[in-house]
Amino acid sequence: MPKISTSIKRIILVPGLLEPKCAFRPLKHLLSKQFDRVEIFKDRLAFRDPSESVERLRGMIASGGPNDTVGIVTHSFGDWIAGKPLRLQQPIAFTHWYQ
Repeated sequence: MPKISTSIKRIILVPGLLEPKCAFRPLKHLLSKQFDRVEIFKDRLAFRDPSESVERLRGMIASGGPNDTVGIVTHSFGDWIAGKPLRLQQPIAFTHWYQ
């Protein structure tokens, strides 16, 4: 995999609704070679009010401070969970948004 030139310092991996978090481990390992911090969003998305998961992810995104740059990789329902706090976060600057 070629080295990526970017200002992103931290990657958050958000799994799908019933997807086991361990499914992201190979990707986490690969991305850890190129980024300072790679984290898996460990939340029980199923059988929980989605607004709780949204708030937990919102806090995780904000925890890096105002100068932190975050890349978010999602799968399946993780896209909805990740998109909600990003739309609520103020102020926020997007450089890329792929769906």
